[in-house]
Amino acid sequence: MRKKAKSITWKDRQRIELLLKVDLPVTQIAADIGVTRGAIYQEITRGGQPYSADLAQKNVGA
Repeated sequence: MRKKAKSITWKDRQRIELLLKVDLPVTQIAADIGVTRGAIYQEITRGGQPYSADLAQKNVGA
């Protein structure tokens, strides 16, 4: 049976932004947040370069 996917919340996005600023590897960020590496890569794309939690939140569902 497949595990239900976890949605990335606003608080998670803020944590991702902080962890990216301190150059933590994506694998460790994913483990910290509780999602897959792919979800983090999608989130980074959503939030732009450099990653912005505000921009990512605005782009959710867009």
